[in-house]
Amino acid sequence: MEELLEILQEQARKYPAMRPQDAVKLIYQNHFGSEEPDSDAAAIKAALQAEWETAEPDPSQDLTEEIGGHRVRMNLARARTLYTLEQVADWTFRSTLAPRGSLTEYLEKLKLVKKNFAGIGFPFSEEEWNAFLAYCRGNAYPRVQHSAQYLQAYHPHYRVLWQGIWEE
Repeated sequence: MEELLEILQEQARKYPAMRPQDAVKLIYQNHFGSEEPDSDAAAIKAALQAEWETAEPDPSQDLTEEIGGHRVRMNLARARTLYTLEQVADWTFRSTLAPRGSLTEYLEKLKLVKKNFAGIGFPFSEEEWNAFLAYCRGNAYPRVQHSAQYLQAYHPHYRVLWQGIWEE
């Protein structure tokens, strides 16, 4: 779990516009991955196709970003310069078959962050964090989307992949 705290510290430095939901999204992806395990390959490819076209190819960007839990965020702008849509769709689908954690373990990660909040260096307050966790708890810990601030500042286009799949 130390790995998660280090990743969150790095994210807080790298993305000063992040909000509590962006941190929760990363923890969710770290623990469960991105796609639902019952997603089919065709649906994953169709969703990727729509986003693929909006991610302008950019060879200067990093290809991946470690998010822990044996997962990475693959930057689609960079991936477009190296791989085909079919390859990334295949890796995304195969990543849905990777091990997924339990809700109990996920809640332990959220508690760890709460316990170590002051040392992470988030660009938001502990009160904001607690309020967002209360929202999550009240809604059965849903998958969340990036905040409007994060979307506007960083225009993220990525897929969460099980690290070993694309490294093959």
